[in-house]
Amino acid sequence: MTRPLNDSTALRPEDARPSVTMRRLEAGDLEDIAALCDEAAIAGASPEGPAPMDRGYLRSRLFGGEAKFEAYGLYEGGRLIAWGALAPHTYRPVYNVCAEISLVVATSRRRRGLGRRLAAHLLERAHAHRLHTVLVVLPSEPTHPMAWAVRLGFVSVGGLSGALQTGDDEWCDIVLMQKYLAYEEPGQ
Repeated sequence: MTRPLNDSTALRPEDARPSVTMRRLEAGDLEDIAALCDEAAIAGASPEGPAPMDRGYLRSRLFGGEAKFEAYGLYEGGRLIAWGALAPHTYRPVYNVCAEISLVVATSRRRRGLGRRLAAHLLERAHAHRLHTVLVVLPSEPTHPMAWAVRLGFVSVGGLSGALQTGDDEWCDIVLMQKYLAYEEPGQ
């Protein structure tokens, strides 16, 4: 079901067109999702590295596993312009209260609030699913994605040196950022 963005996920005035809608993504959307990932890889802006996205991996990551993990897309004129997902950080059951947010925005639509709005929606969904922690894993360069995560309330909790291949013989560090989601049980 496609729904217009509500006030809590409203876009900036220049993007607040009636044709921009958000809906939950399904496995049938895989090629559109992968195309945005591939575009980001070509532009050198993919946290997955410079290679085209493996469709099997993407299908498993977004649509396999537990039902509490969800993916949403922003559409304009029937075209996917951004997507975001709550996905498992690891498949080890002990971490089933933890999710990782993945986001990809079309190159031509970046820096217009689309990722922020998807992230806000995904954080709402994480609260609804009573997740304990949400993570983002980002390349150390460029630094603006880390600044974006800090504005959303994430803090840096570690990283891995030389863990992301960015070219034939080029590697960069990745940074792990976390947002703790506190809950109060009813009656407390």
